[in-house]
Amino acid sequence: MASGGDRIGARFAGLLNHIFDTHRHPSGREYSLREISERSGGKLTTAYISLLRKGGVANPPADRVQALADAFDVDVRYFTGQQASERVGESNTERALRLALSDPLIHAMVLSASQVGDAEKALFLHMLDEARTLTRKSEEEEPPPTTSREGEKDASPHGGVTNDQYSPVARKRDDPG
Repeated sequence: MASGGDRIGARFAGLLNHIFDTHRHPSGREYSLREISERSGGKLTTAYISLLRKGGVANPPADRVQALADAFDVDVRYFTGQQASERVGESNTERALRLALSDPLIHAMVLSASQVGDAEKALFLHMLDEARTLTRKSEEEEPPPTTSREGEKDASPHGGVTNDQYSPVARKRDDPG
C-alpha cells in the first residue's frame, strides 16, 4: 500500500509532468531537464528535477517549487493547490494574451490577421512598431499649437490636418486636372 508521502509525490509529479507536456520550448519540443535547470537559475539540478518527475520527493521545499514555477512561467499556486480563480497551469504569457483578447479591437485585429499570409502579418507587426515609435516621439516633443485663421488657435488635435485630406476622394476632388 502506498504511503501518504508517496501519493503526494505522485500528485506533484503528475502536475510537473503536465507542465512539461503543455509548456513547450519555442521550437515546440518538450524542455529538457538541463534547460529547466538553467531556467531556474541553477536552483534545481537535473537530477532533482528528474526525481520530482518520478514522484520521488513527497514535499519539495517552497523555494524549489517557486523555482519550478519561475522556470515554466506559471503561478506557484499551480503546484501548491491554492489556485484560486486563475486557470490551472496558465503561464503569465497566456494570462496576458487572454486579457488582451478581451479587448474587442485586439480581438478583431487577431481574427483579421489570422486570415492573411505571413508577409502581411510581418508587415502588420512592423506597422505597429512604427506606430509605437511615432507615438513615443510625439509624446516627447509636443509641437506648438498652429493657427488656422488670423490669430485663432486650431483646436484640432492634429494641427488642422484631417484624415479627409489624405483620402483618394479628397485628392481627386481637389485635383484641377
